[in-house]
Formats: sequence, C-alpha cells, structure tokens
Amino acid sequence: MHYIVFDLEWNQPYDSARVKRKPIALYGEIIEIGAVKLDEDLNEVDRFKAIVTPKYYKKMNKKISRLTGITDDVLKDGRDFPSVFKSFYDWCGEDICMLTWGNDDIYMLRDNMIFYGIEFDVMPGYYNLQVIFDNQIAGLNRQISLTDAMKLLKEPEFDAHDALNDAVCTAKICKAVDLKKGIEEYSGLEVQFAIGEPGVKPLFIIEVKRKFESVKKGMLAVKQRLFACPECKGKLKALPFIKQNNTTYTTLFRCTDKHEYFVRIRFAKKIDDTYAPIILFYSPDVEDKIKYLKKLKCRGRKGNNGKKCN
Repeated sequence: MHYIVFDLEWNQPYDSARVKRKPIALYGEIIEIGAVKLDEDLNEVDRFKAIVTPKYYKKMNKKISRLTGITDDVLKDGRDFPSVFKSFYDWCGEDICMLTWGNDDIYMLRDNMIFYGIEFDVMPGYYNLQVIFDNQIAGLNRQISLTDAMKLLKEPEFDAHDALNDAVCTAKICKAVDLKKGIEEYSGLEVQFAIGEPGVKPLFIIEVKRKFESVKKGMLAVKQRLFACPECKGKLKALPFIKQNNTTYTTLFRCTDKHEYFVRIRFAKKIDDTYAPIILFYSPDVEDKIKYLKKLKCRGRKGNNGKKCN
C-alpha cells in the first residue's frame, strides 16, 4: 500500500458571470498537479508534477498568476486535463490511500473530472491531513494554512502555492503525526474538527447519519425529529432556530421538567455535495445562550416594527 499526498493549483474566472455552469458549475480549472508517493513506512518513493493547459479559463487570472508564478506562457507547455489525469492516475497505482491538506483540492479534482466526463468513482477514499494534524499537534479546532503548520513544526520556509512544493511539505507533516492512528480515529476526529470550537465543550454530540441535498432540507428534518431529555427522558421542545451562517443554526431545548440545553446544529458538507447535520448540546449557562436570547428578542422586535436591532 502507498500513500499519495497531492496538491492542486487552479485558475479561476475573473467574475461569476464567466463561470461555466454545464454540466456543473466550474469555479476553478486545474492548471497544476503535484504529488508525492510514500511507502507504508512514510518513506518517499516517487514524485509527480504536471502542468495542465486549461480549456475553459485559458487566460490566467492575474491574482492566481502572482500567487502561483504560473503564466500564460507556462500553460502553453502543458497538456490537456484528461491526458494529465490519466498520467496521474496511472502513476498512483493500485492499493493507495490519498491525503490532502484541506478538502478544497479533492472537491476541485472531482468537479474537473465531472466537467471533463471522467467518472469520479475511480478515485479511492481520501483523508484531510488537517484533521489529524489539528488533533495531534495544533489543537486549534480550526483550519490553518500549510505555511502555518510548517512553522509550528519549525520547518524551513518554502515556496507555497507550487503544487509539488505543497505536496512535499504535506508529506513531511505525514511523518510528524501518528498517521496510522489518525486514520483509525478519523471519523470521530472529523466530527470534532467540523465543530470547530475550542473552549467550551459540548455535553454530548449527535451525528446524524442521514445526508441531505441541502441545508434547508436537513433543517426541516431536524425540526421534525423528536429529542429526549438525557436527564428525565421527557420530550425536548425547541425554541425558534436562529441562523448563524449558511451551515449553522442555534436554539434552546427545554423539557417539561424545565431542563434546558443550548443547542447548535452544524451541517458538514460531504464530498458528494450533500450535508450531514451534527447536533451539539451545551450546558445552558454558556455565553452563547445569552447571545441567542438577545438575537431572538431582537428578531421579535424587528418583526414587530421593522426597525433594525443591534
């Protein structure tokens, strides 16, 4: 078995009006693939690097060009995506485990494969190394850049946003963590990482196994679900849900015996573009409860007189 640590760079349209939207919305077109192959003992076996000549976003976005150093002239020496992907796929071989720094690269690879008519099912599962690194080393419960991760490890500075350089650095992080342990614990770590909140820990977490095609549909299911009070087993009733952002809602749950919980519902986006709810129950004395009640009161006043409430 081999570990494939890979990184991508991609070009972007200058504005949303130029985004190609069939068969899916393509927000970036891959222009470089870099990867490192490691054996089971995390020794480097081989490297892969290739430039991709874009078909849809042919003119380099100036911001992306400054960031990556990839120019229009560099792209002329590349190959089309299907050819480069086949070379990469063949280079990876069989019996592999793929690793990335964050989820963006795997999503971008998927979108480009779909856009070019390549079945995404041919790809094996992958692991976001950020999740393992955060659990074992950083302890921040949030995303950090590859550059900051290397600083934490006291590794020398490197030229970021070069696909191969980034893959090489990510491979170094593989050696800094207990990778096998991290992979074994990954499912639970991923949930904790998705929570993304250092400090106050939830009393308990409900990870809903069902996935939904949208946050809206997921919230409808959450609202219809019956929750039992962990203290008295009575039925919990939710106060109005307050939207914090596009994937997070908060509320207060109360039972007939007046037990109370501050609840946060987060939706974790999956690789197939579905959303899975994670429901977190907190002690009611957390500061967020006060914020929730203030927003609830504010929303009521706003609904009554239309005035903005601070």
